[in-house]
Amino acid sequence: MKKLLLSALLALSYVVLFSQDYKTSYYSSYFGNTHDISYTSDKSRLFLWIDGETSDDNVLFLIDGNSKIESFSSSLKLAKEKFKEWSATAHENNITDFSKNFDIVFPSVTVTWDDVFGDYHFEFHITPKSRFVVTDAGLCVFVISGTATASDNKYMTQQYYLALASEADFDELINAIDLDSIQKEINKHNNIDSMFQ
Repeated sequence: MKKLLLSALLALSYVVLFSQDYKTSYYSSYFGNTHDISYTSDKSRLFLWIDGETSDDNVLFLIDGNSKIESFSSSLKLAKEKFKEWSATAHENNITDFSKNFDIVFPSVTVTWDDVFGDYHFEFHITPKSRFVVTDAGLCVFVISGTATASDNKYMTQQYYLALASEADFDELINAIDLDSIQKEINKHNNIDSMFQ
């Protein structure tokens, strides 16, 4: 098992070191923060890092490969439609302090974070669970949350959150991870790079 984890980490390091890094962002109106999205491409696949929140620092959701990115985007689109429907129901009925799980399947992701010493930790193959929350103040929120356990230390855990509180939040994240848009950006950079041989 340790050899498998070491191989995965080395592969990720190789991708980071020998490929171009690109950045975009999305806004979470719930947290009032703009979060980075980074993507890296080798010749055959994409690696996407989405910043989330923790109780004390940032956490990254790594989505590995085009098909998983597409699946994550499709799940977000389904969640957006359900969020719109349930938000309307909550507002029409003055509902507060309510929570219900979404029946939407997201692909597995790797959750990574760094500790106070700057060491990175990973939990591989987490299947995100999402829920609809109405706060005491009546704010409707889409939430992915959980607790990751470090693969190298079962006593090291990290809470993580991704929260969207408006249709605009959804749209910004969905547009930022759109495969066609990402590929256009990569092609643009590759074309510029090829001018300087």
